[in-house]
Amino acid sequence: MGHRRLPAFHQGQPSGWLGGSAKHVATGQFILYFQSLLNTDIVYTNLGCRRDKHQSSDVAMCTAIAMHLSDFPEAVLTKHDLGPRVHCRGGGPEVRFQWYDSEPVLPVLDGGMLKIIPWGSRDPNGTLPTTGWTWRQTVEAGSWSWAAPEPVLIPAVYGFERGVWYRITEGIHGLLVQGPSGPRVYMICEPPTRYYRVMTRSDRMPWLVGEVI
Repeated sequence: MGHRRLPAFHQGQPSGWLGGSAKHVATGQFILYFQSLLNTDIVYTNLGCRRDKHQSSDVAMCTAIAMHLSDFPEAVLTKHDLGPRVHCRGGGPEVRFQWYDSEPVLPVLDGGMLKIIPWGSRDPNGTLPTTGWTWRQTVEAGSWSWAAPEPVLIPAVYGFERGVWYRITEGIHGLLVQGPSGPRVYMICEPPTRYYRVMTRSDRMPWLVGEVI
């Protein structure tokens, strides 16, 4: 049975990091594709956050993020074939990136440029950790020095964990590292606040930029 569509947390244009010249509203075939994605089953949790009824709740960490479609230059949308990642909720179309995609990737801001980078590693025979996350204390201790690490911003406006979508104001700290097949990005996590633990039932949370949930 479907659920009533609810108003989005964010209305209007994003305040984001890409600058006016890099913001493009999708047109043409993209809009035709978005119109086919307007029916989304979303309900509220008792904490005022979105819960997607059809998502699994047995995961351990932030397994998806979303950005407003208008934050993406059309060239990036086309180059990385992001059309299938577009979903719509009350506030308009957004692009979602999920750890459980067949080829998981994340958007990052590196040197002021928006890039789409493979998310972590799943290769059990590779040199990089087979995960998509790393602890903040591990990063700060210098344990990634062997992989030429660089701090980057994951410009998420929503995060998803254990069935709950929650609003993010400025983004998530990420770590860009170099692997045998090129750069990879890991989401940086830290111990959860009490509120985040209650909201998601998780023992860790993403290290957010300029805010604490």
